[in-house]
Amino acid sequence: MLSDYAEIRCVHLSNVVGTPGIRDNRWIRQAVEDLSGSPLFDHISIDGTTKLRVKLANPVFNALPSTEKARKNSIFVRLSPPDMMFRSAYRIRANILMWHCANRKWPMFKLPNVAANSPSEAVAAKRRKLAIELPSHSNEDKLLRERQRRTLLGIKPWVQCRAGWLTSIEELSRDHALSFLVMPVFDPWTDRVIRVDVKIEHRLTQWGPEKLYCGDASVRGIYEITPKGRTSLSRDEWRQKSGQTKIF
Repeated sequence: MLSDYAEIRCVHLSNVVGTPGIRDNRWIRQAVEDLSGSPLFDHISIDGTTKLRVKLANPVFNALPSTEKARKNSIFVRLSPPDMMFRSAYRIRANILMWHCANRKWPMFKLPNVAANSPSEAVAAKRRKLAIELPSHSNEDKLLRERQRRTLLGIKPWVQCRAGWLTSIEELSRDHALSFLVMPVFDPWTDRVIRVDVKIEHRLTQWGPEKLYCGDASVRGIYEITPKGRTSLSRDEWRQKSGQTKIF
């Protein structure tokens, strides 16, 4: 079961994603070091010198097809080693998010780790929720931990992570002949991006008029991404396309 710990001999891993016949496992050790702490795995290590031992994180495990129908579907593709062979963490996450929902009639996902507020605002909001007053030194400790948490998980404002996500989604579009709408959602009070929704369109999706290009006033700074490239849309252009069921 991939939801439990799984082991694979390093020589077999080399034959699949490396150079067949190579007995040098240093490249695997380097990969384990690089992926240690990654959100892809709850655990990854080399057991002794010959076996790679891993436990997939729940979001990754849930992205795998669980039924025979899902495995045979022409759009759904099982996650495989090549899906993980990218230097960009944005691309790896984008692969997982895409395959998790590509089979649906109206595929859509939310980009993870887009910061909706600053570390100090997050600490203040939590303090208000708990209805407690913290000593100044305690508040500083919590602020430091919140900053460390965001650094560890790669939580950033949209303006800082936008280029990484858009580049990765453009690569996905070219590699798999899919089209995307990237839709930042703004808070009406702070005028700051609080989340980013992404819709997928392909030959089997069933988006209807005013469903694909919805007219939500909080959505701005929209991007169309197709195998031909990326286009940014103004609000007027967005409204004019409300009747479309395809991205072009």
